[in-house]
Amino acid sequence: MRLYLKSALFFSVLLSVSAFASSSFTGVWSGEKDDTENQPLSTLSLDIKQAQQNISGSYCYISRRGARIDCPEEGESNLSGIVQGDSALVEFNSSFGGKGGKAQLTINQGVMSWQLLKQPEDGDYTAPDSYILRKDKEISGTNGVSKTLLTDKFTVTIRNSCGDFLQVCDKVYYLGVRNKDNSVLTLTGKTVSDIDTKKVIGAAFKNGNVEYRVDFNFARLLVKQEDKILVEQYGKWQKE
Repeated sequence: MRLYLKSALFFSVLLSVSAFASSSFTGVWSGEKDDTENQPLSTLSLDIKQAQQNISGSYCYISRRGARIDCPEEGESNLSGIVQGDSALVEFNSSFGGKGGKAQLTINQGVMSWQLLKQPEDGDYTAPDSYILRKDKEISGTNGVSKTLLTDKFTVTIRNSCGDFLQVCDKVYYLGVRNKDNSVLTLTGKTVSDIDTKKVIGAAFKNGNVEYRVDFNFARLLVKQEDKILVEQYGKWQKE
């Protein structure tokens, strides 16, 4: 199930957006647009490295609720450009064959905007006209505790934004990385408590009709679509 975005292997939510007001483009920038009647769920991720005025990296756009995935192979760079102050003009290629697409990236108070200037040519492509992106470190805010679950196929970081990791919370963040290609999916959910003891035993997240469940005591990732189990992976919690 290809519902993941190309990204880095680390997830941390430590600082507010204002702390990242620097115009440096280096980092993994991600954004998501929710489902609407006219626009299905989509995600855009840019993994960028800046060296002086030059930038390079990868462009990955997943649209139509994961049915259309325009992402490069692992380690492949399909984006490059030149930085001018808080903006950059970039050229990107599509994994569907389209070449030479152009977009403008602008950073304002730690938030990046994507504006498509020219569609890729000589092949198919998927690319949004406009998008808002934030560095992965800025996904949730300033407070909370995170832990990382390691399985054979996935690296999943869970962050409880309400304080203690085992505190009841309705705003828990999930970042799951598929180890074989460093693809990543970010979700927001809530803790799950034991009916009898009322203690927090896990966290649950929704992505359309797909449910992601992370059990804390058993160190398990469970992904279900209605009654069908798509993924069941046991692992261990990374030592702090």
